Amino acid sequence: MTKVLLIILGVGFALSSVAVEFDDVTPEEAGFSSEKLSQIQKRFDSLYESGRIPNYAIGLYSGDKRFFARARGKTEIDGGIPVDLDTI
Repeated sequence: MTKVLLIILGVGFALSSVAVEFDDVTPEEAGFSSEKLSQIQKRFDSLYESGRIPNYAIGLYSGDKRFFARARGKTEIDGGIPVDLDTI
């Protein structure tokens, strides 16, 4: 079975979107490691905290299952509202 990963980075790119409902599952239920996925968050936290990116939103999916979702930062450099998985 092929696993498809979709990474969405909220760094100011305009993307079209379609509303789709996903079931939330643990990484292990989707065949992935929570420990290894936490390294992704640590890397993006490091980029965010050093000021190299203004925000981020990451969603990882396998089929109709979301197994990892993280977001951090604001929609504007000088403030704005918090970034979430619906931010584009």
